[in-house]
Amino acid sequence: MTQPATVLMRRIIELELTNPDDASRPWSLRPLLACGPVVLLVYRGDWCPYCCVQLADYGLLHAEFDAAKIGVIGISTDSAAQISAIRRRLFLPFELLLDENGRESRKLGAWSEAEGCPLPTTVLLDRQGNVVRSQIGRDPGDRPLAHEILATAKEIG
Repeated sequence: MTQPATVLMRRIIELELTNPDDASRPWSLRPLLACGPVVLLVYRGDWCPYCCVQLADYGLLHAEFDAAKIGVIGISTDSAAQISAIRRRLFLPFELLLDENGRESRKLGAWSEAEGCPLPTTVLLDRQGNVVRSQIGRDPGDRPLAHEILATAKEIG
């Protein structure tokens, strides 16, 4: 079931996530949007090979995302220790945030009750927070490629 873009946008702007590297600092999407488009990647966990490949691809293209002033954020229900470990293991230069108990993934409609984990989700937002592209995968490999999202994000600048 696809949600109307305005409902999805409101839910994304209101996400309540934790930065596991600095839990004392409240996290907000708004400062990132002030700089340019933002890509949100909801990934299933450090145990998912498709997720690791996707995160690594965004890591490899990070210089291009950064040069175009496009932010990238990963979101997971992994523990803070797991998030820090995958960030180090994959040399990820972007933030990975904690969605405790999948509360925020559920709000986005990006949760599999059957599997008890998030569905692979990619959302591209413009500077105003409008959803430009979104995809909630119905299986672990169902996700757009990083270079496709980069091309679309560059178009909207």
